[in-house]
Amino acid sequence: MLDQFPTEIILWILSLLNTDDYTHLVLVCRTYRAEYGLLCGSTNLPVRRFTQAVIQNPPLAHCIRSLELYASHCEGKWRNRPPLAPLTDLQDYSVHQDRWRAPWKSEDAWLALLLVQAKDLKRLRIELPAERVYRLRKNSVHFDRVIHWARDPRLGILARLSHVSLASGPVSVLYRYAEQPVPFRRLITFLRIPSLHELHVRTPCDEPRLALQIGSHLPLTHLDLEQTIAVFPSLPWLLKSCSRLELFTLEVNKWHTRNCHTFPELALLYHHLRRFQSSLRHLNLTFASVGRLLWQEAESPQPSFFGSLREFSNFETVHMRWGNPLPFDGKGAYKSTTPLWEILPQSLRHLFIADYLVYCLQPLCAELESLSLQISDSVPLLRSLYVQFAFAEQESGQRCIKCIDEWVPRRFLELESKGRAQLLDLQIKFGALGVDFRVVEKDEKVPFVQDHAIRKTWFLSEADGSEEEV
Repeated sequence: MLDQFPTEIILWILSLLNTDDYTHLVLVCRTYRAEYGLLCGSTNLPVRRFTQAVIQNPPLAHCIRSLELYASHCEGKWRNRPPLAPLTDLQDYSVHQDRWRAPWKSEDAWLALLLVQAKDLKRLRIELPAERVYRLRKNSVHFDRVIHWARDPRLGILARLSHVSLASGPVSVLYRYAEQPVPFRRLITFLRIPSLHELHVRTPCDEPRLALQIGSHLPLTHLDLEQTIAVFPSLPWLLKSCSRLELFTLEVNKWHTRNCHTFPELALLYHHLRRFQSSLRHLNLTFASVGRLLWQEAESPQPSFFGSLREFSNFETVHMRWGNPLPFDGKGAYKSTTPLWEILPQSLRHLFIADYLVYCLQPLCAELESLSLQISDSVPLLRSLYVQFAFAEQESGQRCIKCIDEWVPRRFLELESKGRAQLLDLQIKFGALGVDFRVVEKDEKVPFVQDHAIRKTWFLSEADGSEEEV
């Protein structure tokens, strides 16, 4: 947005501000063709324009505390700006190892140069471009190599970078064998930044053989992962490397079918999270927006007991599916073997139970009724309790399409008036105890304490060009 003002006005405004006032969010678009080919041959690229403006006006670099880079479909006012003057190459053309391309035309190189200038940068959000595989040889993007070099604290370049949010950028159709944008190999480069405390990764790709290279005693306090249904074997190693985790989010995303039997096994995850019994304060183990479209019933996905939350002495917020916080007798989420009030920690302030089922309404009401009677002793600090029913619930006993290998008509189950009356009675009881009890509609999005606290809204991240909030 700074390119809309003349340089003289920008410098005059900066002279009126103190250092503490430099809290601008700098947005820089990365331009792609409609078929997701990186536009790299133009001398008019927006990243280059902004980087050159920062180099020519050093006070601008001190303004950059938060840098966000997102993909756009060749849109923006920069296309109507006059072209930039060509640059003079300081090396003789014959000495270049890559004479087939002009390095100064690459957006990755300009992006890396911008990062080096912004020494006060605290937050970085970027859609990573895919690595290219040419003749079975991986070509890492220039941006990754600069991160690997600039993370050295002795250089003082990324000394203040504490928050990184990564997402999968467009994969160029020009490279048939392009790899996924956020493999674990590239993630390690960011994990080794000494000042990094908050990390959000959208759809990381696992590479278990590299897990041992993470290192130990990572300073991460906030870890937010949007993972596919596939198992993430490197996650235990990542958790083992953290020393004091305060927030952990694992959302299952990008389901390839609306029918699934199992949710990722959480017992092993519980074993590794127990290391943070005294530090972990916020936990989110749910489906992402895409996963919510699954057809669900009491036995599908099969309940997976996470473990007793009472061992975590500082838990403040918990957001989990109904099939995870309680141990159930049998394969269905009908009857729990341990009451909810015995599992919740006394420090809990906010609880969100997601993906509850109409067929399990009576067990839910029984658990909440029991909780209301024990609230002063079990969870005296509880201030809010949200319950949200599953978006797509099928009739009990109706197996998934994969099992029966044929199409069966399905209908969405809806809560009857009698059930709503029961929940209304609970709302009155909890209200008298000072607890905000709320039944969230299945298609409703409500803000919940600390949920997605370190995420952002990615613009134009899908093929159709629509905005998607993650």
